[in-house]
Parts: sequence; C-alpha cells; structure tokens
Amino acid sequence: MAAIHASSPVTMSSVRQSTATTLQLQMSDILWMFLVLPAAGACGSMLWLSFFPHNLGWPAWFALVPLLALVRWPMPTWVSLLAAMFAGVAFLVPALQWMRVAHPMMRPAWFALAAYCALYFPIAIWLLRRCDRIGVPMALAAPVVWVSMEYLRSHFLTGFAWYFLGHTQHDFLAIIQVTDLGGVYAVSFLVAAVNGAIFDVLCRLGFVQRLLKLSAPRGPVFRPAIAVAALFAASLGYGAWRLNQNDFAEGPRVTLLQSNIPQDIKNERNAGGNSANQLVQHTKDLTDKLLREKTQTDLIIWPETMFTQEWLAIEDGTPPDDLPPDLPKEIAYGTKTVASVAKYSRAHVLLGLNTVQFGPGLKKERFNSALLVHRDGPVLGRYDKIHRVLFGEYLPMRQTLPFMKVFSPYPHDYSLTAGKRFTRFNLPTNRGEFRFGVLICYEDSDPLLARQYANDTDDGPPVDFLVNISNDGWFDGTEEHELHLAICRFRAIEARRAVVRSVNMGISAAIDGNGRVIALPGASWAASKKVAATVTTTVPIDTRTSLYARVGDCFAVACALGCIALVIASRQRASR
Repeated sequence: MAAIHASSPVTMSSVRQSTATTLQLQMSDILWMFLVLPAAGACGSMLWLSFFPHNLGWPAWFALVPLLALVRWPMPTWVSLLAAMFAGVAFLVPALQWMRVAHPMMRPAWFALAAYCALYFPIAIWLLRRCDRIGVPMALAAPVVWVSMEYLRSHFLTGFAWYFLGHTQHDFLAIIQVTDLGGVYAVSFLVAAVNGAIFDVLCRLGFVQRLLKLSAPRGPVFRPAIAVAALFAASLGYGAWRLNQNDFAEGPRVTLLQSNIPQDIKNERNAGGNSANQLVQHTKDLTDKLLREKTQTDLIIWPETMFTQEWLAIEDGTPPDDLPPDLPKEIAYGTKTVASVAKYSRAHVLLGLNTVQFGPGLKKERFNSALLVHRDGPVLGRYDKIHRVLFGEYLPMRQTLPFMKVFSPYPHDYSLTAGKRFTRFNLPTNRGEFRFGVLICYEDSDPLLARQYANDTDDGPPVDFLVNISNDGWFDGTEEHELHLAICRFRAIEARRAVVRSVNMGISAAIDGNGRVIALPGASWAASKKVAATVTTTVPIDTRTSLYARVGDCFAVACALGCIALVIASRQRASR
C-alpha cells in the first residue's frame, strides 16, 4: 500500500484543481463565444449590404476582416468554426430570402441552401488557421482559400455560382475587367487579398493586439500588403485600358420582349381555364405594339417558356412503331403554329418553349428549349438547356431518396433532360449573317457555359453575341432580378461578347462586351422590374479574344491546388 501511495500523485486537492481548471476553460470558451459572435455577425452583415437589395459593394473590401480574426484569436478551433458558421448564416439567410417568394414549398430549400453555402465559411477558417501556422500572410492565404471555396461551390452538386465575393463589384467596371483573365474568381481574389492585407497590417499594430487579444502575424506583413496594393493598381490600369476599347461594330437589331406574367398564372396554363389564353394575348399585345410603332428589327426574342405550345420532335433513328400514331399530325400542326407566329411578327423569332422528344424504346424526354424560326416560317435550329436548376428542373436521387420532394415546388415529377449541344444559331439579316448562342435561365450564372460559345468547338465557330432568355416571374420583384442581371455582366466580360436578355418580369437588358448595360426597359434597374415592355437595340459586336474563354478556370484551379499545398505543408510542419 505504501508503494502504491508513493507512486500515485493523485490527491483530492489535485482532483479539485483539475476540475476547477476544466470549469475555467469551459467558462473561457463560453466567454469567447460572446466575443466572437458579434464579429462574425458584423462580417455577415457587411457582406449582405454589399449585395442587392442594398448594392453598396464597397463594404466587401473589408467585410472579411472580422472573420479573419477567428484565425488568430487564442480560442479552441470548434469555437472559431461555430462562429464562422454563424457569419455565413447571418449573411446567406437574409440574402437568399427571395427564394421563399417562388413557392411555399421553397421555404425548406431556402434554409437548406443557406445552410449549405454557409458551411464554406467554417471550412475556410479551418484552412486559414492551418496556413497561419506556417506563417503564410493573410494577404495571400485569404484569397487563395476563398477562391478555392467559390470554385468548389460552383461545381459541387451541379454548382451554385451566386453570391461570389467578386459579384459585389459589378458596378465598378474598371475593377471587373480582369474577369477576362481569370473569370469572376480573379475579382474575388483581389477583394479577398485586400481584406487579408488590411487584417495583417492591423495585427501588426500593438494597440490592436492588446485591445482584441490578437496574436501577431508570424510572417512578413508589409511586403505582401505592398504587393496587394500594386495588384489593385494594376487591375485598375488594365480595366481603364480595356474600357477604352469600345469601338464595336453594329450587329443585328434585336427586340427583347419583357412579359409581366406572375408564376401562378404560368403554372395554371396547362390546367385549363383562361391562363394559356392570357399568356398568348400578353405576348401578342407586345408584338402588336412593335407593329404599330413600325419598329425595324431583325430578331424578336421571347422569354423562357413563354410560348405555351410544346414543340414535338423525334430523335434520329427512332422506329415508326415506337411513336404515337397521331404524332406526325401533331408535329405538322406545331410547325404551322410557330411559322404563323414568325410571319405575324414580320421578323425572325426566338421562342422560349418546352420540347417533348420521342425516341427509341418508347422513350419520351422533356427539354427546356429555345427555337429559332425564320421570318418566312422555317425552323432554323433548337437549343436544349444543358445546366438544369437543382430542385427547380430536376430532383436529385428522387427515386432513391423520396423525401427530397419536400424541396420541390411541384407535387409531380417535372424532371427535364439535359441538352447535349452548344447550338450556334445563324441569323440572316440585311447586313449579313450573325451567329449567336443561347443561355437559358440561370445558365448565365455558370461561367463554364458562356465561354464555350466564344471558342471554336465541335459544335461550331465562335458566336458574335449571346442571348439569355429567362423566367424570373418566380421571384415577383425581389432583389433576385437585379442580382441575376449583375451576375450576367460577368459573362459578357469573360467571353468578350455582348449579351441580350429577354426576361419575364425583368430585368431585360443589353450588355456590351465591357459589361456596360446599354439598354433597359425603364430608367433604372428598379424601374425595369414587373413591367411589360419591349426593348429594341442594336447589338454591339465585340471581336476581341479572352484569355479566360481559352483557358477556362485555370486560375481558380491553381488557387485550389495552392490551397491543398498549404494544408500539406501545415501538416508536415505539425508532424515535425
């Protein structure tokens, strides 16, 4: 017994001391939560103010500074991650609130998407803490990690490329011209780098360290900050140079139809009643307005799915026995109908509609399509939407996970098939023939798609301009309309191609290759929502090339690889 007592240091006093220490640490953790949550909330609030409906933009240049404090505050990792999650939620829940307007069933999707996107905030902090351990300046680590998170979010689960840090600067055209070098990721890199440099400099100030209990940066500070300032100046210089390149050739005259049909009416059009007739009359009234005004136009563009009749098609190689017996008659009737619309309009017409395609083995597929009809009646081509909207146009794993239907705005299976070709449309005019490509709905928020049209690919040569047709009637005048237009500006710069948009409920617009909005239905963005209007404009033809269109997301991939390398270096340092 004596030997046992002699070898055992455990006593009642040591137990009490250990318990007291544990309680003290727990109280310290709780105290940290009260200190860091306001900082996290400040980050989320400033990011929210940078986007619509406020559209300030400038708070984004320092909005991440409170979030970066979570990297160097002496607190447990779980506390910093929880606070970072709070920052993401504080930003994204109010930012995405426009989703709830679409349909009562979209409320669960609103919170689910906000929570999912907020997860990238704690992941970023976890990575930044590891970068800080090996002395990487925040001026470098912050942009590398942030761009990596945006790149991952734009691809994972089909991607959600909204609310990027770079999107906050859409109104600052001189800054966002670097988009043609590295995409919107290049702008996000610059904004995050400025945040990191500001944080590094603040951490070097003694009174800030003492006041906020921040540890001093381990690596160099002022040289990276000077490098960031030089990068900012170079971006402005590049932007000024690009903006002076605005001598664009005149392209075709196009007319954008902006309908103003609430989504509940569009949903009821196939359920009988007067809804379908109301849609037909609405677009006819807009066309009649053009005819009365004797507006000269080469192409009239309808918004997404505003043409009420489905286009019927047969897949090549389908045996006649696999087709409904009345299908040829129905196809002939549909062909006659779209021809009559073009002849009545006295112009080529691009119709937004749904396609039903019959294939071998009694296969039946549905597509969200754009159909180009010659002014004399023949159909010139069709594009089927490639990037479908998650929950809006298809449900992932619907058969495997039936509960997923809780996120759906429809009770039935409405899944669409993804298109396979980047169709190049040829538009004949009195001034020659022009090529254009179409992006349907949120395809203009996907950087991958627009740049395909600026290159020579298997689907055809580069286009002269881009068309976006969309139905934003789901969102009934919320800030979604402005944000959608703001994101589209980056596609114009990335591809160096003008974009014309025809949108139900707005905002229809024409954007030149420098990202300038050159035509709107109203006097301002806000005045261009929820109005029925026509916008006729001459498309500026931009013939410049774009590095981003040629090399794609190489810059973002390099950031992702750099992020992985920094994490590996951190682990190796820890193991040593």
